[in-house]
Amino acid sequence: MNSGKIGTGCVVVWHSTEAHVEKLRDGLKLLNLERFCPPPRSKYVAMQESVRQCHGSYKNIIRPLAGRKGFEVKSEEKGEEENQHDHVVSYIFLDDDNVTNSPYDKGLLDNVLANYANKIGLCSPKDLTSAVADIITKKLNGICLKDGGAVYWLPGEMVPQLFDVEKKILEAAPSFQLSVFRHEMTDREKASVVAVATAEMAEKARKLTELVTSGELGTAALRNRERDCDELIKLAKYYESELSVSLAGTIEAIEAAKVAASAAAIMISAQEEVR
Repeated sequence: MNSGKIGTGCVVVWHSTEAHVEKLRDGLKLLNLERFCPPPRSKYVAMQESVRQCHGSYKNIIRPLAGRKGFEVKSEEKGEEENQHDHVVSYIFLDDDNVTNSPYDKGLLDNVLANYANKIGLCSPKDLTSAVADIITKKLNGICLKDGGAVYWLPGEMVPQLFDVEKKILEAAPSFQLSVFRHEMTDREKASVVAVATAEMAEKARKLTELVTSGELGTAALRNRERDCDELIKLAKYYESELSVSLAGTIEAIEAAKVAASAAAIMISAQEEVR
């Protein structure tokens, strides 16, 4: 496939997994994408997931203790008039960040702590998916095709960069699976992509207009919104070229938001000079 050809592109889907954050950050840094690296789980979340992994069962209920001090596991037996709940075990953070359980059971504790140690330093599959989605939409000019789902359209010329990102992710998450389906789009497929792109940019333009006309932003913030508008206009013109369509109405709405931001910034500057 000629990836630079107008009207070509690819649909991108993936299966996410946990990722080693330090390895991922090192890899993305080489691509100048370090800012997209997600943070690792907190100790609290890592312990919560470890307890669920070791005690997860339809008969068990796992609830947090007061003050984020740990978690209690209770068993539940269904009854005709009421359910019976019994304490199984609690996992408690001590002041030195060590963990114990009550009643003390070394076997259970060792099992949970082993899982806990494996999860420290990792990000969740959900966080990795968010990072990949941000890279695709904010750096590779991709468009989300399915709300709440990891299905994206990507211009063909961006595919090599996506594969570079994939290599770095695999170094930190060997089970990560990326699928790229390259093809020349039909008119119907192109129309779908254009519709999504237009709606997304129109919504961004609307939000930018609301922000800059709210009267709540200072001069610096307004100038930043002007730059946001410039980036959005640049993206719209890129889509115009890549998809051979006119997005004049969308670009006009973004330019109006930019003009509003510029006018508001000038007005605030003038008021400050009077003072």
